[in-house]
Amino acid sequence: MIDTLRQQIAQQPDGSCRQPRFDAQLFRCKGTRLADYLQELQHNAAQLVASDSDASRRQWLAQKVLDQIAALQRECSSHQLRVVRERPRRDPLQPKRDEYRGYETRLLAMLQQREQHLTRCRAALHKLEIAAQP
Repeated sequence: MIDTLRQQIAQQPDGSCRQPRFDAQLFRCKGTRLADYLQELQHNAAQLVASDSDASRRQWLAQKVLDQIAALQRECSSHQLRVVRERPRRDPLQPKRDEYRGYETRLLAMLQQREQHLTRCRAALHKLEIAAQP
């Protein structure tokens, strides 16, 4: 069953999404890729096989593995619906904003240049006034 799930996940584009895909109680993993969750599932299944602990712990772990398998299967089957929602949104106004920022940068540079020129003119005028005094 896990091998089938691994094949399903391998066939899908496993792009990351903006937030974790599953509840924190179901998976400890905070990854945004299905492969991350599959790895945790495989780890839990291996623990279940190798576990020599009490029956209640084994039963709890078995139920968790089953829940994880079901969640991953649901995610694989609904992946096509999620693709459009998870795609980063492109802001249509961003190029215009960048253009305006360029204008702003150039205007600020021109303003600074003019202020420096004005400062030099005032200094020259002040020198002339001092030289003209008797």
